[in-house]
Amino acid sequence: MATVFESISDGFYTAFFEPDPEIRRNKIETWIVESAPIIQSAVENDLRAYLEKILEATWTDEGWKSRVNKFINQHVNLGKKTVIPFLDGYRLYLDIKLHPHDSNEQDIVVGALTPEVRAKTNEAAETAKIAIVKLEPPHPIELKEIDIHGNTVDEAIPIVEKFLMECFRDNVRKIRIIHGKGIFVLQKAIREYLRGHKYIIPKSILSADKDHGGEGATEAVLIDFSVDKLN
Repeated sequence: MATVFESISDGFYTAFFEPDPEIRRNKIETWIVESAPIIQSAVENDLRAYLEKILEATWTDEGWKSRVNKFINQHVNLGKKTVIPFLDGYRLYLDIKLHPHDSNEQDIVVGALTPEVRAKTNEAAETAKIAIVKLEPPHPIELKEIDIHGNTVDEAIPIVEKFLMECFRDNVRKIRIIHGKGIFVLQKAIREYLRGHKYIIPKSILSADKDHGGEGATEAVLIDFSVDKLN
């Protein structure tokens, strides 16, 4: 049974995904300082549980004698095979690594992952994706569109935010958001949102032409892909 540090793992990723190397180093150092007491406490609990398991067989005199003999028995030659005694062949290890996680294992979870922590990690990962792509920008895509017609404002804004992040990452030059007309509630909300967005040139926000939705769709131009908007 292993101890899994869920939130601590995501905290490490959040620091590690920072594109700026100096800031990344400082964030990781901060992460170490904040994580060490939590890991230390978990190590103490693991150590107590492990030793308790070993000592279960030593409470009686016979159990103690059997366990001690296992620890200190001399080398035994079994044909070509040499059995190394427990005392010489075993050491107590502290093994802190990033391991593939098997959800079927009965692990001890320390600091269960919360939606807020995962959202922060995902945001850092998206920033890292942009930084990686900007090292070798992809060929520009002239236009990309999304249809949010039928969504409420609260539903539409996160969808549009994800869409804009992907468009900027993929070097899309112009976007079209199909929101429908109705009484223009969604149109107004989307345009207000776009005017304050870091990836959008505010003066470029216009209705689409009649062939592409007219007032029922909004078009806008993204900032130049080379502009540093990571911070």
